[in-house]
Amino acid sequence: MQLLSALSLFLCVVENVFAILPEFNDQLFHDIHWHDPGATRGEGHELKEKIYLTTKENERYQCLIPRLVADGDKREYDASDGANPEVLLSDVLQGETKKCSYRLEPFWTYELCHGSKVTQYHEEKDAEDGVKRTEFILGQMTKKEVKDLLSTPQSEGKRAVEFRKLDNKETPYYSVVMDGGTECELNQKPRKTTVLYVCHPTSSNEIMSVKEVTTCEYEIIVLTPTLCSNPAYIVKESPTHGIHCHALEGTPRYPQILEDHEKEEIKRKFIINIVPESPEKLTPKQQDEKTMIKPSNDVSINTKFLKGEYCLIGGSGWWQYEFCHGRHVLQFHEEHGKPKTIIKLGFWNREKHLRHMASKKLKPKGKKHVVHFYSGGDTCDLTGKPREALVKLICKEGTGQQLSIYMTEDEVCKYTVGVESPILCPLIAKSDANGLFDDIES
Repeated sequence: MQLLSALSLFLCVVENVFAILPEFNDQLFHDIHWHDPGATRGEGHELKEKIYLTTKENERYQCLIPRLVADGDKREYDASDGANPEVLLSDVLQGETKKCSYRLEPFWTYELCHGSKVTQYHEEKDAEDGVKRTEFILGQMTKKEVKDLLSTPQSEGKRAVEFRKLDNKETPYYSVVMDGGTECELNQKPRKTTVLYVCHPTSSNEIMSVKEVTTCEYEIIVLTPTLCSNPAYIVKESPTHGIHCHALEGTPRYPQILEDHEKEEIKRKFIINIVPESPEKLTPKQQDEKTMIKPSNDVSINTKFLKGEYCLIGGSGWWQYEFCHGRHVLQFHEEHGKPKTIIKLGFWNREKHLRHMASKKLKPKGKKHVVHFYSGGDTCDLTGKPREALVKLICKEGTGQQLSIYMTEDEVCKYTVGVESPILCPLIAKSDANGLFDDIES
């Protein structure tokens, strides 16, 4: 357990404890061990601080707290020992055999050829049984750029290591920048990718993640065993520091308040309280008090949703998306101090919806969902056609008013937006043959 939470549970008086505690760090963990009065107290004494604790019941303990010695070379290494990241990654970035890693997403595939280029592509069969390929180059390197990178002067002395928090761990990495990709239609600049190489002993240079960190700039995390030869690049587990508390004469080994607390925790987790009164013995007032109160519904939400006044926003990465029923679907990004970037994916037009459904021979209405077609979005630079989106409104059984939304790009510049909610169930049940809500009273 952590030091402060453990001690604060039973502590009344602490003598000189705050003078020796390090600056609070939530990544440091401690485990308290309790000992009888006669137990040996001298082990590792030179690395521990001695304090005295007194509980509210006047129980007294002498505790040995470890001195936390800073890891002086945690973020740097000696450049003269030959284990430089440029040396360790040389075979990956400049080997004779072409080394590429892949990551498959629902629509896009990402190909990273180390020390060469990053490609984002999608392949599908065309009408003539051929294969149509849509691709962007997200970044690339020339052989000279790779050679210059690997010939970084191997100076003596200490070299700093970059860190990033991954899975709640401070993770060291080595970064390689690949630029000069396909021009971005949003800012007219070449696409660019930064590849972060992270030590993982059992990996084989596979891609851990791909994300767009800013407009047309990407970050790829690669797990590689090669960096693990340098100790500075090994991810270190957070150690648990032992605190040894010895009871003084006349004091029980274990504080009474902690013992009572643990008993209550066991009872809370494992003992089921049985109510002795049967329903027929309860008074009318008691019956009312035991009735489950249903959450109140905001009846105006249904009306606002149908009128497009209640819009749904989803997405947690660089891009977010907004759906306003009967109005539009769009994708946007907001950054403090900068103009809002908006890509319009489609607008509602009843006649175009009906024509699209007829031409595609789609079933616009199902038992649990309806499909609406939004068209006339911003022109797609790859197809030269306006973007468009299918919105799938799904009945999710339940009694609340929660709404969930997701979006996928199923084809180039063609999107699917899914909206699920219990409030859609009565609307879908009464919708017309084309999945429309026009004749439904709000």
